[in-house]
Amino acid sequence: MVVSGDSSNTGKWIRYGDPLSPYLFVLVMNTLSALLNTSAKKGIFKYYPKCKKVALTLLSFANVPAEGT
Repeated sequence: MVVSGDSSNTGKWIRYGDPLSPYLFVLVMNTLSALLNTSAKKGIFKYYPKCKKVALTLLSFANVPAEGT
């Protein structure tokens, strides 16, 4: 599966507005969050100074337009 780029075979691509997109986003963000949390606990990844107290490693946002826009 290709997520971005240009190809003549568009049947295997995730396109903007695809119903699978939100699930793929959540899956990738949860995996990234787990990796960052593990790395922070092991000292591989350092917290931003203002986020260390609350152990914040990742914020993720999704811009999902309303239907019909």
